[in-house]
Amino acid sequence: MKIYIIALLLLLACSNKEGRTIVHTSEKIDLSINQYDSSSSKKIIMIDQIDFKVPKKFNISMRKNNAAIFIYLYYKDQINENIRYLKNIPRAMDVYFFTDTKEKKKEIEKFLHVYRIKCKTKVIIVCSRGREWAALLIEGKQLVLKYKYFCFLHDKKGHSFEYPTVGSSFKTLLWENVIYSRGYINRVIEYFEKNNHIGLLVPPVIKHGTYFRFYNNFWTTCYDETITWAKRLKLETKYISEVYTPISIGSVFWARSEALKDLFQYNFERKDFPEEPMPIDGTVNHVFERIIPYVAQNQGFYTAIIMTKKFAEVDWNICSNMLRKTMSASQKNKNLVFSSFEEYVRELT
Repeated sequence: MKIYIIALLLLLACSNKEGRTIVHTSEKIDLSINQYDSSSSKKIIMIDQIDFKVPKKFNISMRKNNAAIFIYLYYKDQINENIRYLKNIPRAMDVYFFTDTKEKKKEIEKFLHVYRIKCKTKVIIVCSRGREWAALLIEGKQLVLKYKYFCFLHDKKGHSFEYPTVGSSFKTLLWENVIYSRGYINRVIEYFEKNNHIGLLVPPVIKHGTYFRFYNNFWTTCYDETITWAKRLKLETKYISEVYTPISIGSVFWARSEALKDLFQYNFERKDFPEEPMPIDGTVNHVFERIIPYVAQNQGFYTAIIMTKKFAEVDWNICSNMLRKTMSASQKNKNLVFSSFEEYVRELT
């Protein structure tokens, strides 16, 4: 039987001393299958919970493993809250910032001093056109390729939604599930080291607030443009189907640099990216947040979803509540007759 999803769910430790939940897989990737088909009847997922305390010499091995973090900061009013996250980053990691003005550069450096960030940092001024993806793929290209693993983060505001808190909570979901604590980050690197077939680790897709309407179709207006760029990058396109919604949204992730080689080998120019003001959807930036798992697969790597134990608990409760409310509303329709989830879906369609 074909295996369609390997390591769809990866749960990592919330802090240095907390237990962790982690998915183990040992299968080799088969590029003739679609790892994004969530309807598969067989998934290789094994959960193992153990206690974990960061070894004192772990920072030495981390430097040996060559891991770095790249952060694009555009919104001046978010610099303070975003720099605070760097207290979670192991000192042995290098951190690079991209921003678009000298004023923001000074603000970043000010808060690096305020929070006494000890890891090695560098702030690079770039053109704002294309924002985070242009900065990573043009100015950051040679820097990323120096490292075996890297994390990519950027700030975010939900201008297209009714409430600013919706966009803010999306950014929190992304950052919290990627750099929650030093122990969490250590586990990420350890997981890469022990699972050579994993190339990309992404936070879960968002489902709260007004994002809910996209939950079953996160392609939005980006599918055709994704196919166009996949061809430019010489990716296999037959597995990029509108039937299967993207598993990567938000442009925040951990990656094995080798897994995204097809992106970094392409000679991007600023004209490839949208001018300011940044459109709310349909641009190459929105394509790349969706296409990166397919880039990794093209290099022979799987993608896994990571989240903290804390977030997993909250998300489980939210999903259970949403399902319960859906069932309650459905039962008011006397024409719906079902005894299982499959029958319920058939009745709706």
